[in-house]
Amino acid sequence: MNKLSIETTKLLDKLYNLRGDDSEILVEMDNAKQAAINTKERTTEEKNILQDKIKTLQNDEEVLSNEGEKLKDILKNIDVSNYSNVLDRLHIEFNPQALYNALCDKLPQEIDTVKKEHEDAVSELELVEEEMNKAITEIDELGLRREEAIADQNKLNEYFELSLSGNNGLTRDIITSLLSKFGFNEEDQREAAKLLMFPEDALYAYDEKVSGVKREEIKSPDEEIKVEDKEEKIEVEEIKEKSENNEETHHFSSTDYDDMVRSINSLVSKNDDIKMCLEHIGLDPELYTDEELNTLSKNIDDILFEKNVTIAKDNNIDLDIFVDNINLLMDKEFGQKIDKLINVGKAPLDIYLNPDILTKYDLNGLNNAITVLQNNGLDPRKVPLIAY
Repeated sequence: MNKLSIETTKLLDKLYNLRGDDSEILVEMDNAKQAAINTKERTTEEKNILQDKIKTLQNDEEVLSNEGEKLKDILKNIDVSNYSNVLDRLHIEFNPQALYNALCDKLPQEIDTVKKEHEDAVSELELVEEEMNKAITEIDELGLRREEAIADQNKLNEYFELSLSGNNGLTRDIITSLLSKFGFNEEDQREAAKLLMFPEDALYAYDEKVSGVKREEIKSPDEEIKVEDKEEKIEVEEIKEKSENNEETHHFSSTDYDDMVRSINSLVSKNDDIKMCLEHIGLDPELYTDEELNTLSKNIDDILFEKNVTIAKDNNIDLDIFVDNINLLMDKEFGQKIDKLINVGKAPLDIYLNPDILTKYDLNGLNNAITVLQNNGLDPRKVPLIAY
């Protein structure tokens, strides 16, 4: 099982966060909903205050207009000479005409002021109602979005359980389609799809770390080869250790012992050679187990390895495809199979995420599989590689 890189751990942290009831998305939605509820309560109170203010201003405008017109009529019809004796005796200065003129001058201005306050209050009310209605709509929408998010999270959990249980019929498209709803960029969608489709690469290790549950890995044919190589190497190491400790496991002659030591030294030397070969063609030998390096060293072919790496580069296929599928480095038909898949419309990313198609078939078998699809009226481009 590969070690978990920092990038892979961060991506799985994000994915596992989405699997819980306290996921970032749900928390963000709940916070947004609470903010919308607070806005609704505030604007509702502001609306009531403004409605009362508008009602008062409407009444003020009517009163000023009605009383003002009545007062103007009264003043206009007063003949001050009819009251001159009383006014003179009491020393009262009363000038109806001056009052009338002042009323005609100031009353319209005051009415305009009240009208302006009324109009401003109405405009403010419209903005408050708009903000309030937006908050109400947001509350409803967030409720629906939360239900959708929970449904999507349930689907994500279903995908994880399928992957972790080994009943993996997942495809890149269904995984990336779901993750796009959570806002993952294309690169993270691709990496997450790879993690779910090939859980033995990192998902098992991560899940064991967070849940404490050890998952049984389903071994591919390549992995079976690794197990055989591992057992062979373990046997040699045990013999070496017991011999160094002078344990009587078998009766070795000096020649037998020398042959065994030469075999071990040869194995170490070959692994050094293959590491240099991998570095030369742009692959990191640290990503390969000792068993994989041993397998490659037994079949080392610098020219073929470099040719296949070049083919992957030329077709924009990530070189990680060779990390968990070492047989592809040794595949003499690798380039022809890549060309065949590209020609039927398969994208490089699709091939990268489904490398089993390259190990499942030789070139003749791949051609036959594509022919069968076409004879059944299916477009090979639209059929997922996992179904080939």
